[in-house]
Amino acid sequence: MTWKSVLYDYVQNRNRLDTEYETAQVAACTRDAAYLQLLEGRLRRLAASHRERGILPKKKETRLRIVNVTEENGEVQAVILLTQRLDYEQNGTIRTECRVERETVCLERSPAGWTIARIQPDIPELQPARAQLLVAAPDSFVPVFPGAREESPSPAYPPPVPGWLPDPPGMPAYPEQPVGLSAGRGDGFPPSPWRPAVPGGPLHLPSSSPLSSRTDAGLPGNGLPSPVPAISRPYYPGQSAGLNGPVLLSDGPGSGRRPSPGYPDLPEEPEASERVAVYDREAAGRYADTWWNSYNPRFLHFEVDCSNYVSQCLFAGGAPMNYTGKREAGWWFQGRSGKQELWSFSWAVANSLRLYLGGSRTGLRAETVTDPRRLKVGDVISYSWNGDGRFGHSTIVAGLDANGMPLVNAHTVNSKHRYWDYRDSYAWTERTEYRFFHIADSF
Repeated sequence: MTWKSVLYDYVQNRNRLDTEYETAQVAACTRDAAYLQLLEGRLRRLAASHRERGILPKKKETRLRIVNVTEENGEVQAVILLTQRLDYEQNGTIRTECRVERETVCLERSPAGWTIARIQPDIPELQPARAQLLVAAPDSFVPVFPGAREESPSPAYPPPVPGWLPDPPGMPAYPEQPVGLSAGRGDGFPPSPWRPAVPGGPLHLPSSSPLSSRTDAGLPGNGLPSPVPAISRPYYPGQSAGLNGPVLLSDGPGSGRRPSPGYPDLPEEPEASERVAVYDREAAGRYADTWWNSYNPRFLHFEVDCSNYVSQCLFAGGAPMNYTGKREAGWWFQGRSGKQELWSFSWAVANSLRLYLGGSRTGLRAETVTDPRRLKVGDVISYSWNGDGRFGHSTIVAGLDANGMPLVNAHTVNSKHRYWDYRDSYAWTERTEYRFFHIADSF
C-alpha cells in the first residue's frame, strides 16, 4: 500500500466526521493522540451546535489537493488542502456550507507498511493579528486605487480557478481528488431554540460561554495606534470610473480580466449634497460569495487575509474609504508602490478594523449590538479567541439560517455560509468573545 493510498483512506474517513461525529474511523488511520484529542473536542461542539440549530446533515463531500510533498529517510510530509462542502437540512430547507482547511500529514514507512504518525491542522486564526503580506504580487505590483504612484506596467495575473486556492509559489501542483461523499445518518436532531440574551445584559452561547458586554475603552490596539479619524478625503461610490462597483463587481474569479493601470488621481471631497451613499448589502454579499475562496488580483493578498477580505466586501457594498495617508488612521487601501505597502491598519488588521468600526463617526461606521440576530447581510463580526480584548479574526455576514442567525464568509480559513459562532473551529475556546457590528445603511 503506497503512502498516497493511506492518505486517501484518511481523508475518506475524515469526510464522515461532520455527519457521524465519531473519531473511531480516523483513529484507525493514525496514532497521533494529540490530534485525536483536538478533533474530539471540535466534534463535541459541532454535534451540540447541530442539535441546538435543528440541523440534519444530508451529504458531505471533500476534495483533496496535495500542494507540497517532502520525502526523506522513509518519511513523507504532505501539505494538503481539504475543500469541504456540507449539505444540511434545517426547518425543511436544504442549505450548503463550504470551507477549505489545510493540514500537514506526516507518514512513516515501517516493515508493516505506511502509517500516519502525525497530523498538524493549520490554525491561521491564531496567528498574530498583524497582517502579513504573502509574496503573492511581484515587486512590480501596480497600486490599484487613485492616489498611488504607478511604478511599472501591470503584471499578468493568471485568472484564479473558481472554488480553488492558487498553488503557493514554488510548490508542485497535484490534481484535485474527490475522495468521498458521506450521507447523514438520517436520524436527525430535534430543534432546540437558541437561548436569547437577557435584555441589556451579556449574550450567552448555548455552551455557556459569555460574549463580553464590556466596551472597547482602554483596550490595547495590538501594539498599533488606535485608528482615530484624521483629516481625510473619503471616496464615495460613483465619483469616477474604477471605484466601488465597476472595479470590484465586474470581474469574478476565472474571468481572465486584468487590473488596468492609469486610475485617476484621488478626487476632491464632494459637496455636502453629494456625500450620502447607500450601503448596498446585496452587493457586499455578492462580492463575499464571489471571492470567498479566491483572491481578487486588484488587491494585495495577505497570509492572514480575513480583514483585508472583509474590507473589500464593505467597499464593494459602497462604503467610502477614509483616506488619510496615515497607516494608523482612517480606513483605506491603495495597493503597493514599489516595495512600499499603501493601506491602513484598519483595512487589513483584525483588531484595528474592530477599533475603527467601534469608533468611527463619519463615512464607514457601525452600531455595536449585543444580539447576533440583529445582524444583516454585509455586517461584520470580530472574534477574540481568548477573551483578552485582542481580536484576531473578522468575518462578514453573507446570509441568515432558518432561525435568523448569521452565516458568515471568511478568508484565512476560507469559509462560505459558516455558522457565526465558530465553535467548529480549532481556534475557539470557552473564553471566546465577539463584537457584532451593524453597518450603517447610508454614509
